[in-house]
Amino acid sequence: MTNLDYQATLQKMATTLKEADYVIVGAAAGMSAAAGPDWYNPGDLWGFKLSLIHFVLHEPVYQPYQDLKAILKDRDYDLITTNQDVQFSKAFPDKDVATIQGDWSYFQCADKCHDQVYPNQTVVDQLFPQIENGHLPENLIPRCPKCGAEMLEWVRGYEFLEGQHYNKQYAKYRQFIQKAEGKKRSI
Repeated sequence: MTNLDYQATLQKMATTLKEADYVIVGAAAGMSAAAGPDWYNPGDLWGFKLSLIHFVLHEPVYQPYQDLKAILKDRDYDLITTNQDVQFSKAFPDKDVATIQGDWSYFQCADKCHDQVYPNQTVVDQLFPQIENGHLPENLIPRCPKCGAEMLEWVRGYEFLEGQHYNKQYAKYRQFIQKAEGKKRSI
């Protein structure tokens, strides 16, 4: 989003808010992420992102997820999550988890030149040791195999790819809801 687009969006929002009788604001982590940090250079940004992704991918499954898994054992369940930290994906079978806001275990083309996300653990594990003083050499920044653009983490943001993988995540959830329609349920 360009600065002009951002300013136009803010102006439209301000006008709408002034005319509204009531306002409900729903916000999540994406609001902060949308601002994006003002990084000194791409190597520093990638040093930070790879460190975060490496941490997330190698963290053990946290106790609340293990507890939930035990509670749901032998039950027909489905999980829909906006968590991007891959804890649900580590703790539960892929067929039962719908990650509708993306997660840190995939990369996508920043330019969205094609409709594909890429599992990133191998790349992250290869690049993480290359980070020095928080900086990844810029010649090592992951690039799109199709167009050469920089890759991005597949998490909700302005460049978030809502393609086949995203639609598959929503389809898992919709199928479960259809199957459960008219049945006794707990939410």
